[in-house]
Amino acid sequence: MTLGLRVLLPSLCFAGALLGSVAPSHADDMDFFKGRNMTWIVSTGPGGGHDFYARLVSRHMEKYLPGATIVVKNVPGAGHIIGANMVYAAKPDGLTVGSFSTGLVYGQIVGMNGIQFDLGKMSWIGKASSDPRVMMVTKKSPYKTLADMQKSDRPVVFVASGVGGGSYNEAHMVGRAFNFPYKVLTGYAGNDGHMSMLRGESDAAMDGSETSMVLVDRGDAFLMLQFGKEIPNVPDGADFATTEEAKTISALLEAQSVLARIAAGPPDIPAARLESLRTAYRNTLEGPELRADAQKAKRSVIPLYGDEVTRLIRASLAQPPEVVELLKTLVTKID
Repeated sequence: MTLGLRVLLPSLCFAGALLGSVAPSHADDMDFFKGRNMTWIVSTGPGGGHDFYARLVSRHMEKYLPGATIVVKNVPGAGHIIGANMVYAAKPDGLTVGSFSTGLVYGQIVGMNGIQFDLGKMSWIGKASSDPRVMMVTKKSPYKTLADMQKSDRPVVFVASGVGGGSYNEAHMVGRAFNFPYKVLTGYAGNDGHMSMLRGESDAAMDGSETSMVLVDRGDAFLMLQFGKEIPNVPDGADFATTEEAKTISALLEAQSVLARIAAGPPDIPAARLESLRTAYRNTLEGPELRADAQKAKRSVIPLYGDEVTRLIRASLAQPPEVVELLKTLVTKID
């Protein structure tokens, strides 16, 4: 069962090797943006990783779209679905782009209610980083190891932003993969989830490593698992996967870690205008000013661009029937 997911992973190395050789495929349309306002929709509230990267990139990207003004608009709700729907439905003139969790791949695969977008048809501009998926546990939690969770006589309480979001889906996925009792509390986006955990109301969260490290660096939490082998001294979930189902889930979580901090527009942006956005985005991410600001904030910059991101998104969506059926038993669950 793992084959349909694992074929995605070797292609990521190939994508990275292409970065220096991909040339623009269309003439650009930079003059269109002069004197115009652009909107960058972020599908979460202020604060947190999605908001940070959108504001970081948009601030520096204005330099590479001379005469344009980029305004960040936070549109939280429904586990990133509302913001992603808004990006998808925007006028395809290049003046609206957005950021949301690529955990929405799970929801689209199973046809989750409320989804009005097709990620495979969006105008993909690029992604700014990689962000390993991790399971974070607070120091107040009674669970110190995965074995503690598996022996628990009560549900392990996860916090998540909303039904359909990555943190929600992935909590169900790890509970299923590693066979421990759990429940998921929704309505806890960003700092709200952290505060719930610090108050002892909840035990754990599935999230990206950069967001989770805020609590870890303060000494309030630790990373129980990662998916991938990027973070030193943190166990890899794949090493605990003893069933084919667990191996499949671990592989999917690892693949999602690569596509973090994305930028996309609605379908059918004119080719030359999309090329302008992709060129400006690439120049922004490669620029020393953004890199310096990211380093000061202790944030990574691990970009991919344009058609490569499109290809990886479409590969993520093209899962075999057995994986689709597995996800349907997980991400459509209502707690």
